[in-house]
Amino acid sequence: MNKLVLYDQHDFKGKSKQFVRNMPDLANEMFDNAAQSARVEGHHWVAYTDPNYKGEFIIFAPGDYKTLGCNFCHKLSSLRLVEEELLNPEIDLYEHVDYVGKAQPVTEKVDNLGRGKFNNLVSSHKVKQGVWILHQKADQTGERLITYKGDEWPNYGDKWNDKLTSLRPLVNSYTERLDGSPDAWVRDEHKSVAESRGSSSFLQLLTGDLWSADTSGTMSKIALYDQPNFKGEAKEFLANEPDLSEKLFEDTAKSARVEGQHCIAYTDPNYKGEFIVFGPGEYKTLGCNFNHKLSSLRLVEEELLNPEIDLYEHVDYGGEVREVRKKVDNLQRGNFNNLVSSHKVKRGVWILHEKVDQTGERLITYKGDEWPNYCDKWNDKLTSLRPLVNSYTEVGPTPCVLLQRGQ
Repeated sequence: MNKLVLYDQHDFKGKSKQFVRNMPDLANEMFDNAAQSARVEGHHWVAYTDPNYKGEFIIFAPGDYKTLGCNFCHKLSSLRLVEEELLNPEIDLYEHVDYVGKAQPVTEKVDNLGRGKFNNLVSSHKVKQGVWILHQKADQTGERLITYKGDEWPNYGDKWNDKLTSLRPLVNSYTERLDGSPDAWVRDEHKSVAESRGSSSFLQLLTGDLWSADTSGTMSKIALYDQPNFKGEAKEFLANEPDLSEKLFEDTAKSARVEGQHCIAYTDPNYKGEFIVFGPGEYKTLGCNFNHKLSSLRLVEEELLNPEIDLYEHVDYGGEVREVRKKVDNLQRGNFNNLVSSHKVKRGVWILHEKVDQTGERLITYKGDEWPNYCDKWNDKLTSLRPLVNSYTEVGPTPCVLLQRGQ
């Protein structure tokens, strides 16, 4: 049974009132501005300082509250029982009023919308699932509002328009200090978030101390952290991510942990720009070339054994062809230097370079790729290449430009 018992004295003493459903005005129960302690069973309750669920609020998790503190003692005027399902929370944020402009779906806690280039841009929202707490400042601070499944806010008005900076869903383990600020984001909450996504989820909220080093399975994953040394907010990815801004983590990562297979991280969305190859392991810093610069991720799922690439002398796979199955530091030794204009990757993943000994500008290409025309930037310039192997990793690579097809 879900219930909230309010007491008019500290330590559960004095007159009390029990509530099992929403109460828009405690004055109707002769208990307005009376409570000084509380006991909660079952679901969360939200208590407001004004009637009709307005004013400041505090969220009561199940438990005992010997005092409500100076911010809420003798100040509660309405109560709302949280009956919404808290699993799979989702809210859609909109750039303009009336749900127009850029839309950003959010399914988990976000400490700074600026990381997804959506900070101070929100003017309306719709709650699809769960209960959400929205804040005007980063890290769940500043003025806040609470919104429930089915709520549609077409216009934030002057007080909130273009001011939303952080938000979080209410989860089963959530609790607050009596000043209304969130308690430590406890470990059980991380478990709840993960369970709410299901085992097939590719994104899970973590903190550095919750990383599991268990690599006994075959699952590949990368966890990115917004601080060096695996600290700060983090996100875990189990599948390709073409645009980290959609997960509110673009240009944010400063350290990483990788399990399973390699991961290729790019500085631009859609697997473009400069790239770095992460082998399985820990990266306490991404270095000056890649800190705060990653925008997309591709997990390497290709089989790396028996790599093979066919290099063609002319565009559209014409002219002389060379089959390559291993690292080549200088194609000139095979009289094929600066002659390649197209290629097909039969197996594996290959890194191609414009200069000898795997230096100069480079591109990366995957099994099944067919490049019919290198165009002016790369035509007749390929000089060295290597297959990606299980032991390959990069530490502090120099900036390299990834050539895209058609360039």
